[in-house]
Amino acid sequence: RRTNQGVATNSIDPLTLNSLGHTAVQDSGAGMFTGAHKQAQSTFGSATFGWYGEITFTMGMKISVYRDQPTGDRNSPLTRTVIGTVEIHKPSMIHSFALTERYVIIVVGPVFVAPLKMVEYVANPEFTPLDMIEWDPTADTKFFIFDAASLTPVPPVAEMVSSAVFFNHHVNAYQGADGILRIDLIAYRDASFLKDHHGFGNLDVMKNATERAALTSMAPTFRRYMVDVSAGSGAHVPYNDMHLVDASGMVYSCEMPSVNP
Repeated sequence: RRTNQGVATNSIDPLTLNSLGHTAVQDSGAGMFTGAHKQAQSTFGSATFGWYGEITFTMGMKISVYRDQPTGDRNSPLTRTVIGTVEIHKPSMIHSFALTERYVIIVVGPVFVAPLKMVEYVANPEFTPLDMIEWDPTADTKFFIFDAASLTPVPPVAEMVSSAVFFNHHVNAYQGADGILRIDLIAYRDASFLKDHHGFGNLDVMKNATERAALTSMAPTFRRYMVDVSAGSGAHVPYNDMHLVDASGMVYSCEMPSVNP
């Protein structure tokens, strides 16, 4: 079994959970950005999926979605196949993505990274990496739907839009009998989760129980998007906001959930 955090792929013994060290990847690509979590789906056996991003000459970002496939014994390199690409006009924060039996779904909220602000980061000691992040509540959230079984780097089978949302973590995704893709994630009204120096992006805050408790004011919501792939590119994606409530009526905040049906 293999996991991935950043660019280092690691092998783990499934019986002892001991680390077997890093696993090489053939033709791993030259991306400057990558997400925090890879995904696996039993339909594709031991293969795992991920993405990386490259800055373009126009200061946009090219997203490459890939599938890593074991080629033999656990000491052999993984074979990487880029299965889809798309270019967006600004480098964007993409922490996680969704995977179903048929599709890789990249959701891009209007949370942008300003590479030119790195100059200010070097020159100004008060400037932090969080200050390079820009939130645009007037911009669309974009949905890029890729064919997970593709053998070549093809464009998305559909590109759709919805209203602005900030999120870090997907919860689940699946396609119902009606053909509609359900995409669940933890949604926030803005990017304070990351941009606020007293938010989740601050380790000192995370170490302080009182300040951690105050983060509930950010009011994360369990949001379900309903994607009709047959609607074609440019279609608007509707959604429903839901709440996690126990039998007593207590409403819970939620982060980093995971569902593996």
